Amino acid sequence: MVSATGGVGRSTLAAALASGLQRQGHPALALDLDPQDALRHHLCPGFDLPGLGATSLLNQTWQALPKRGFAGCRLVSFGETDAVQQQSLNRWLGQDLEFLGKRLAGLGLNCQDTVVIDVPAGNTVYLGQAMSVADAVLVVVQPDAASFRRLAKMDEVLAPYLASESPPQRFYVINQVDGGHAFSQDMAGVFKLRLGDAVLGTVQRDPSFSEAQAYGRDPLDPVLDSAGCQDVNALCRALSARMR
Repeated sequence: MVSATGGVGRSTLAAALASGLQRQGHPALALDLDPQDALRHHLCPGFDLPGLGATSLLNQTWQALPKRGFAGCRLVSFGETDAVQQQSLNRWLGQDLEFLGKRLAGLGLNCQDTVVIDVPAGNTVYLGQAMSVADAVLVVVQPDAASFRRLAKMDEVLAPYLASESPPQRFYVINQVDGGHAFSQDMAGVFKLRLGDAVLGTVQRDPSFSEAQAYGRDPLDPVLDSAGCQDVNALCRALSARMR
């Protein structure tokens, strides 16, 4: 899960996608490669989890890191790190291009597992690591003019990875579409015209997602069945179908 800038709901969507896939019978592991460490607040609220940042700097394996979150999906959090630790990790990841692949290989995953990786916005060493193992890259955008203007920049950032010998599939998700705002819907239409079949789906703006995070609840609780929940579940089905 990537984005040109922050604030587009990428982490919220990554957590929802992981728990949605798990509910649909596709074992999922959410992996937080963003030093902001947001995924744990979406999937395992209230727990102080050990993270991959400090664990990696201690040269320890990730075997004990996955924890069960909402719907039973697993989470590997980034964990709390300070500026010095982040700088050290950035240098390491920039030098060892197989870092993530080797760590994932030690988690005992199989061909039934889906790993959803939350990558910080922009062109970072974390993006390079994620793209080295990705089968698909989901670009998260908002239906506004600013996101539309940044499409070309995101294309430029992803171009070297998509030109590789075995490139990942690239999809777009139009997030936080406001059903009560004509301009938001119009911009979603503009994105669809520009991107065509690369648009995997759209997700409506849904206050229940923010409320769920505030109260430590599962945003995809089947009892709620909100518009946003329905969109995320449809997105999970579309992704599974495309990857098959």
